[in-house]
Formats: sequence, C-alpha cells, structure tokens
Amino acid sequence: MSECTVVDNDLGLYAIADPMGGDGGSRAATTTLETLVEYLRAGTSGAGEPELAVRDAIVEANRRVIETVPRGAGCAVAVVWFCGERAVVAHVGDSLVFRWRDAELVCLTAEHSLRNDYIAKGFTTEQIATVPANIIVRTIGMGPEVRPDVQVLDVRSGDAWLLASDGVVASVGEPAIAEAVAWRKPPDAVREILRLAEEKNGPDNLTCVVARRW
Repeated sequence: MSECTVVDNDLGLYAIADPMGGDGGSRAATTTLETLVEYLRAGTSGAGEPELAVRDAIVEANRRVIETVPRGAGCAVAVVWFCGERAVVAHVGDSLVFRWRDAELVCLTAEHSLRNDYIAKGFTTEQIATVPANIIVRTIGMGPEVRPDVQVLDVRSGDAWLLASDGVVASVGEPAIAEAVAWRKPPDAVREILRLAEEKNGPDNLTCVVARRW
C-alpha cells in the first residue's frame, strides 16, 4: 500500500484516496486506506454482506480521520473489492470508478458535487450553470457522518476497472483513458495514464489504479 493507493491482489481490494488539505489531507488518505485494509481483511464487519463491510469500513475511516486529523483536512476515496463474481464499488467525494467492458469505458460513479446535487434535484439549466463545478459536498473528514455510495456489480472475464482521482480524469479525458486501459496490463496502463496526465500539466494529486479480471 502506498500513501494514496491500495493494490491487494490476494484480498481483491483496490482503492485510491485523494488528499485534501495539505499534510492533514495526506494523513487522512493514509488513515482511510489503512482502515479499509484492516476491516476487509479481518472480515468481522458487514454481517457477511460485502457491501455492508465496505460501508462500515468507510464509516470507521471517517471516524478515525475526524478524531486524528486537523479540521478542514480530509480525502476523497474510491474502492473496488472483488468478491467472487461480484464487485463492490464504493466512493465518497470526487474520485471516480470506471469499467472497461466490450470495448466501452463506462463511468460507474458520480462526483459528490454541489452541481450534481442540483442536477439530481431537477434545477434548471440556468440555475445549474451558476454553481461552480469544484464544490464537493461529501468527503472523508468533512463531518462526523459520512454517506458513501455503494453498489454491487457483476464481474466478467476481460473486464478492466479503473479508479482515478479527479485530476487524472480532467487532464487525460475519457477517450485517452479508454485507449490506455483497453489492452494493457494494469501496471502498464497506470504508467501510461499518469504519463498522459503529467504531459498535460495535470494537478499535483494524480492517482489511479487499474485492476483487470481475466
């Protein structure tokens, strides 16, 4: 596990955390990922349901961050946990999860932004246009309660799953990401995506993980 990523092939766990708030954000990211690994490896939460276990782990990570990290710091988190023929996908914040299947890249999650909240509530196009795109309304460390989005999806042979920070998606773009993950092995795909992001002067926090099921 690095500061901002988890790649645990034995556990089938892949995750990223995108820090927010300087050194405190880095601590929040590390705490979040350590908690995920601890909880899911122990297998003692979630009452036997993988999606509940992931939810419990994220809630516990938020509690630990609130208790140990300076106020105002936190992180976004995105998780894919493979459990047999299913994948639990969860996120909080603006990091995203994609799936490459049948020559198509599909974004499985949506940023927890004020703009997306406006869209979900049916505000007019004119009203939505007045909201800055970068206002995030849910992160780890934002408050004592956190509400992750969790879904369970099927897994097929040949699928590739990408977890990426918002800076990667914004700087590289989905067409180039799709080309990078299409036929490459995960480490090569990650190197290519980060190379493209740096080439386009992406922000400092460039984080991504690719997992492939054969």
